[in-house]
Amino acid sequence: MRQRERLSGRSRFAPVILFPKIEKILISGNRMGIISAEVMKMKLIDRGMYLRKLVGVIGTPDIKVVTGVRRSGKSKLLEAFKRYVEANIADANIVHINFNLTKYEKFKDYHVLNDYIESAYVDGKQNFVLIDEVQMCPGFELAINNLHAQERFDIYITGSNAFLLSSDLATLFTGRTFEVKVFPFSFSEFCEYYSLTDRYAAFSRYLREGGMAGSYLYQDPEAKYDYIADVFDTLIVRDIRQKYKIRNPILMNRIVDFLMDNISNLTSARNIADALTGNKDKINHKTVGNYMQYLCNAFAFYRVRRYDIQGKKYLASSDKLYLSDHTFRYAKLGTKNLDYGRILENIVAIELLRRGYEVYVGVLYKKEIDFVAIKRNEKLYIQVSDNISDAKTFEREVSPLLQIKDAYPKMVLARIRDDAAVTRDRLMVDEEAEEEAPPAQPPEPAAEPEDTPLTKDEYRLLQSLLYGRDYGWARSSGLMLSVLVDGINDKLYDTFSDSVLLGDDPPELIEDYIADLKEMIHP
Repeated sequence: MRQRERLSGRSRFAPVILFPKIEKILISGNRMGIISAEVMKMKLIDRGMYLRKLVGVIGTPDIKVVTGVRRSGKSKLLEAFKRYVEANIADANIVHINFNLTKYEKFKDYHVLNDYIESAYVDGKQNFVLIDEVQMCPGFELAINNLHAQERFDIYITGSNAFLLSSDLATLFTGRTFEVKVFPFSFSEFCEYYSLTDRYAAFSRYLREGGMAGSYLYQDPEAKYDYIADVFDTLIVRDIRQKYKIRNPILMNRIVDFLMDNISNLTSARNIADALTGNKDKINHKTVGNYMQYLCNAFAFYRVRRYDIQGKKYLASSDKLYLSDHTFRYAKLGTKNLDYGRILENIVAIELLRRGYEVYVGVLYKKEIDFVAIKRNEKLYIQVSDNISDAKTFEREVSPLLQIKDAYPKMVLARIRDDAAVTRDRLMVDEEAEEEAPPAQPPEPAAEPEDTPLTKDEYRLLQSLLYGRDYGWARSSGLMLSVLVDGINDKLYDTFSDSVLLGDDPPELIEDYIADLKEMIHP
C-alpha cells in the first residue's frame, strides 16, 4: 500500500482495478514514465447491453453462463450484476465466489463448493449464486447440476473461454442454460471510456487501439500491443493447448498467423494446408480444420459462412474468419501495413455479432456482399470499404446491392471523412511539389489489358507479380493493393472459378494458376 501511495503522489491511494500479472509491470512502467498515475486507475463503464440481459433473466430457472474471449470483461460484468442485485432486491442473499482470489482456494473441490453454497442458503430470501472462473474447480458441473436440481438458487457463472464452450454447455449441465456472450469494447464503449465526442477522430483512434480494455492502462503504443499480444499468446492459445492437448504448437502458431493475415479473405482448411505445405510443413487439412475450430471455440476468431442470396442456401465451401478484436492482428503481425479495409470489415463483423445478428457473407451472381445480417424478421445487406472516392470502387461496392430485388435495407459503410482528408493532404503536397519538381523519371512501360476484363492497374499488378517486378508503383500512385487484388479475383472468377491471389501485403499468386495466368498476362 505504501508503494502505491508513493506512485500516486497522494497520501491516500484511490481504489484501482488491476488485471492479474500486470501490477508489477505497471509499477515499473510508471517509474519509466510510460504510465501515469491517472492512467493506472482503470475506469469502469456501464456495459448496459450485457447487464440488461442478466437482469432480464432474474428468477428464471436457467443456469446463466457468461462467455467470451479472455479479458473481455466477464468478471467485471458479474461484479456489476452483483451491485445491481444488492441495490434493487431487498431480500437478496448473494453467495459470490471468485476463484481468482486465494481466499476461495479451499472451494476448488466440488464437494466443498457444493456444501458451502448449500450451507449459505437463507430460507425466505432470493438466493443468488455467482461463481467466477468456475472451471478452476475440477468437477464444477457436478456441483452446479446438484444446486440447480434443488430449485433453490438463481445461478450465474463465468469461466475460461476454452473450458466453458458454447458447444459444451448442453453436455455439461442437465438444466437449460442462458448464455450471455461478452465481446471486447465496442466503438461506442471506447468513446464512453475516454469521453470522446469527435466521433470521426475517435474512430481513427479506435482503429489503432481496439477494444481490449486492459491495454488502455498503457500510454505507449508498443506497451499496449505487448499487453494485447500477451493476452492472445498466454491466455488464449495456452488455454487451447491445455484443453485439446495440442501436439504441434508451432503449427498452431503458423495457422494463427495465416488467419490473422487473411481476415476478410475466403479461407478453408484445405487452402491453409496447401499454403503451409508449400512452406515445407507437411500437414493434413483435417488437422488444420480442427485447429481452426479450437480457435473459434475459444472466441479468438468468429467464423462467418457464405450464403447464396438467390438460392437462399448456405454454401459449404470457404468461410471467412474474423478476430474477436482487430488489434490482435497488430499485436502479432505488426503495424507496418495496417490495411484499413480489412480492419473495417473485421470491426463491422464483430459489431453485428455483438448486436445479436446472425452474420453471413452474401453471394449473388458470383458477386460478393460483405455481410448479410439477420435477426428474426430483420435483414441488412452491408458492403464495407475503406475508400469509395474512386468511381470504379464505388461502382464495384454498390452494384451487387442494386441487384438484390427485395426491400430490406442496403448500405455501404466507408471512411468518407478520412478519404476527404487524404485527398486534401495530397493536393497540398502536389502544390508544394510544383515549386521544386524533381527530375523527370522515365515512365514505366504501359500495361495493356489486351483481351482481359482487367483494368490497366490490375493488369500491371499481375505483370509485376508474375515476372518478379517491384509493385511499389501501386502505393506511390495512391492505389490500395487490397482493392486491386479484390478486383483481379472478382474479374477472373469466371475464368478460374477461384481466387488467383491470396492476401494483399504482399499479394501471393496461387501456384496452380501461374502457368495459365502467364498465357493471359504477357511480360
